[in-house]
Amino acid sequence: MLEFLENRNLVSFEKLADRLSITKIQRDVLLQLPRLFGSDGEILKRAEGLCLNAKKADAHARLERVYENLGSCGICRSRAVGLRVSRGQWGYYSDLIFRIYVDGALTP
Repeated sequence: MLEFLENRNLVSFEKLADRLSITKIQRDVLLQLPRLFGSDGEILKRAEGLCLNAKKADAHARLERVYENLGSCGICRSRAVGLRVSRGQWGYYSDLIFRIYVDGALTP
């Protein structure tokens, strides 16, 4: 599943999601994640509605605070948030990794 997300193979990702033992709501939320990329906080607003429990809502609140802090520091005027999975060199983590891209930064 992670490989499909990393390679943006959304057709195979959806087919695999159809075979999982999860509720329809969980499936719908899962299928939204790779499509959540944008700027100006719009993606975080959309993502807030996808939090299915308190743990996810807490993680979202922390991510929102990071996004707001980046904006208030004065050097990050243009920010984008991508909520799709990306492991790469971070493959040793067992949870999702979210990246925030900052215009003018050397690396994401």
